[in-house]
Amino acid sequence: MTALHRIAAALALLLSACAATPQREAPLLDDPVLIAWLQGRADTLAGAEPVRVRVVDGPAVQAELEPDGRLRIWRGLLLRARDESEVTFVLAHEIAHRSLGHFAQRQASDRWTPLQAEREADLTALDALRQMGLRAEAATSLLSLVAAEAAISPGVDRTALAFVGERLEALWQPVAGAAAHPPRGGDPWRVLLDTRFEAWFAADPAARDPARATMVRGHAGRHAPP
Repeated sequence: MTALHRIAAALALLLSACAATPQREAPLLDDPVLIAWLQGRADTLAGAEPVRVRVVDGPAVQAELEPDGRLRIWRGLLLRARDESEVTFVLAHEIAHRSLGHFAQRQASDRWTPLQAEREADLTALDALRQMGLRAEAATSLLSLVAAEAAISPGVDRTALAFVGERLEALWQPVAGAAAHPPRGGDPWRVLLDTRFEAWFAADPAARDPARATMVRGHAGRHAPP
């Protein structure tokens, strides 16, 4: 397992709790409308080098792009993305690993580090948000939720949590210097999430932890049903 995959696995375990099925064996979500929107946004970001989006029906807070162009994003991460800006940041970050040559660098250089690669991908994804007129704050808002939720989770991997903190540290200033773009009316991701949030939330480990449940619902701006 590469250093990047070890970090990715650790980050996934921060919030996924103990899924009954190994993450890579979790079934794919059969949701053509959702996947079509994600694929369309990924196509816009990927340009001439296509990716194939798949949604994994599991609680991990994770996304990953394989060298062959398969882009997996887990239901647990989508649940926590409150608007199109945050989803776009996730997709753009993963696609940036390929455009920045990280797959080849990882194999060719012993000086390559996961943190450097993640920071480069974060900044490239932030540029994508700027160019699309989306919220620059999305680059930090979703990561901040991940870090805050992980910090109160039992058995958290402190190394992985510190890794997220270092990514955030490198993002605060670029985000603060970006032009402000308020949330757009009729956000397409909010529309998609409206009919899925409660079912996804009920299947998520956060639903069984009042403190985490408050964080996830608060981030999404969704109160518990009466």
